[in-house]
Amino acid sequence: MNVMKYKKLFLLISVLAMVFSIVIWSVKGLNYGIDFTGGTDIRFPLAEKV
Repeated sequence: MNVMKYKKLFLLISVLAMVFSIVIWSVKGLNYGIDFTGGTDIRFPLAEKV
């Protein structure tokens, strides 16, 4: 298969995928993974500053 024959098609698909990704990212915002949203926050007072 001659890949260079289809280079414009592949470029178009890549550009459309990037534009689609940027639009979705702009509309929905970032989707943080479990490292940023999960877990437990435990706070307790200390007698002295740490």
